[in-house]
Amino acid sequence: MFQNDWTICPPGRIWMKIMQRLILSFYLLIVLAFNMVGSAAMGDEGGDKQVARGKEQVKTIPPAKGAVFTEAATEMEFVFVKGGCYQMGNTFESGAGKALPYHPIYFEDYVPAEDGEPLHEVCVSDFYLGKHEVTNRQYRQFTLETGSHLPEWNESESTYNIYTGGNDHYASMGDALMADDHPVVGVSWHDAAAFTEWLSQKTGRTFRLPTEAQWEFAARSGGKKEKWAGTNDLSSLQKYAWFADNANGKTRAVGQKLPNGLGLYDMSGNVWEWCQDWYKDHYYGNSPRKDPPGPPVGTTRVLRGGSWISIPATVRAANRDWGYPYSRTSIYGFRVAMPAR
Repeated sequence: MFQNDWTICPPGRIWMKIMQRLILSFYLLIVLAFNMVGSAAMGDEGGDKQVARGKEQVKTIPPAKGAVFTEAATEMEFVFVKGGCYQMGNTFESGAGKALPYHPIYFEDYVPAEDGEPLHEVCVSDFYLGKHEVTNRQYRQFTLETGSHLPEWNESESTYNIYTGGNDHYASMGDALMADDHPVVGVSWHDAAAFTEWLSQKTGRTFRLPTEAQWEFAARSGGKKEKWAGTNDLSSLQKYAWFADNANGKTRAVGQKLPNGLGLYDMSGNVWEWCQDWYKDHYYGNSPRKDPPGPPVGTTRVLRGGSWISIPATVRAANRDWGYPYSRTSIYGFRVAMPAR
């Protein structure tokens, strides 16, 4: 049988207990509601933080200027170049003939002074650039995997083949021609572009040749007023570059000289470097300010930096040259760029 609580406690006491329970229940409801609101707010904040963390994991945050990224497949090192604006062109000499107060030793040394004019402001976005020129070891990996794009000196049917050909254009370079740590030569613009496409497919990243504006910005240590990559002093040029005065008639191992202000090696000298752009002698007069891509069409491609047979004026950071996209010689090589995103 159920007991009647009314018979156990006096009515006044019962009402007191009821009131206590009501007050306690009301208090618990307030605490519960507060906790629910707080948990929801914290949950939202935590969600936001989680989303933010997720974005950080996906987004590539540009590192500090000069930071190095190593591509695992080829062990190529890339230096982060913080973008900016600079005066592109011949900042030291201007006017016809003033840039070359000498008698060129080779035809490749003759580039008119107006070629680097007019001075014009250019702004480039962040990017990565190869710390070194592409080496024989790295390029050999590409040719072995693809079975194509051999350097001219190693093509079986080429008259320049160092084993079977009759022309000693490359043979005179000796062991430097094939040394693992020397820059690859005998490659055309098409060969260089194919290398970047192979590397992109292999890694899932986007690689390409640098634009001319990117190349000069990087060579001049981030757009500084530098005559050569790393220095304005002719007497110290041999500390930074391999050229006719010190290369002894051949390429040299990459990274043996002093780097420029961004930590890039051999931007002046060693080998001419193919750029992405078509070449046009008066392009500077119509160049866009932001990330100029070069002329839309052309017959020749830009070459920059000078080589192991160049004189000092030719290895200037602002000096421009060109070559047919299919041209291959013992002074043409390249380095690789990568967008910073």
